[in-house]
Amino acid sequence: MKPIPSMIPVPEFAAMMSIISIYTSIYTFATACQLTGLEIIGKKSASLSRRDGIKKHQVDTLTTSLAVLSGVISPCIALWDMASTIEIIFWSIPLFVLALMMLGFRMMVQVEGKIDDLDKARYKYKGA
Repeated sequence: MKPIPSMIPVPEFAAMMSIISIYTSIYTFATACQLTGLEIIGKKSASLSRRDGIKKHQVDTLTTSLAVLSGVISPCIALWDMASTIEIIFWSIPLFVLALMMLGFRMMVQVEGKIDDLDKARYKYKGA
């Protein structure tokens, strides 16, 4: 099977920007959750003893904007060169990855808030 060549003029640059976007997305998510390198690759489970709540952690806007900026470049090149819809979707995958990571982080914060509310309710009923 012969691979289908990309129609954009600089596929190497677009690929490099997509890879940078994915790596900065992973870095943003890992720093927001305060994960170590071994926890990221799955060699060690996340420690609950140092868990002080994910709500206190903030997403770094600098690395998030770098991930968005580097992720937007490839689809823009494809749009500028009037590439096919499939190719535009392909070059947009890093943006989808970043969006899913931020959605996951937001959901973790919401779940932790609900768990904290349940703990408060438990102590309120214990004291009654």
